[in-house]
Amino acid sequence: MKKRILSILLALCMLFCLVPTTAFAEGETNRKVETEQELVAALADGTAEVIRLAKDIDISNSLTILRKVTLDLNGYVLRYANTAANGSVFKIVSGGDLTVIDSRPDAEHRFNSNNALWAPDEPNGKEIVMGGVITGGTGTPCYVNGSSYFVACGGGVYLEGDARFTMDGGNIVGCIANTGGGVYISENGSFTMNGGSIMGCSSWDLSGPGGTPYFGGVYLDSGTFTMTGGVIKDCAKYSVVLNENATMNANGGEI
Repeated sequence: MKKRILSILLALCMLFCLVPTTAFAEGETNRKVETEQELVAALADGTAEVIRLAKDIDISNSLTILRKVTLDLNGYVLRYANTAANGSVFKIVSGGDLTVIDSRPDAEHRFNSNNALWAPDEPNGKEIVMGGVITGGTGTPCYVNGSSYFVACGGGVYLEGDARFTMDGGNIVGCIANTGGGVYISENGSFTMNGGSIMGCSSWDLSGPGGTPYFGGVYLDSGTFTMTGGVIKDCAKYSVVLNENATMNANGGEI
């Protein structure tokens, strides 16, 4: 009996000793977030290598990516909700490297089409999107192809410098900009699409809101777009647009 009690005590001791180490290791590389403030703090914390959404999150400003980080949408919705000012959901600057994944691709979300731009409508939407969603972005001010005036670029994701964006899962839905309603790539930026979708994104013409939609999907001012999987569809008017200094490698997926 004494040996049995001693064994139990030793086992409990080992368990309690391991718990803090495990928690610390998870906290160092993984971070669950439920609010905009927690998400911004996690992106700024270089020890958080994988950030996972634990709730739907509305953001009031673009999320600037300055480092290598993975975001797990986890079936939830990340929405740019600032109606007073334009902004991309993600602005990836030089040195930034964002990978989007989705560990809950069976989550269901509903949208309705409004003049080629899909808008969330969870109770009644006719368009069904499976998995996590990035939505609501309206673009970052930028110069396009040597122009001398600002337009809004990259409603969902905006890349500048040598920024990197990899999409392994999730969906960019219902984002809008003058150029690249879904994704905009400039300079030496690189976008690799291995999975997920870009759907129901649209654009304004250079005269602003209400103009004819042209560049709703992916717009390459320069840089590289590599597509090995995923789907781009229902983006007005063009799904992918390349300027002369841009490169597209189409090795899979569907447009």
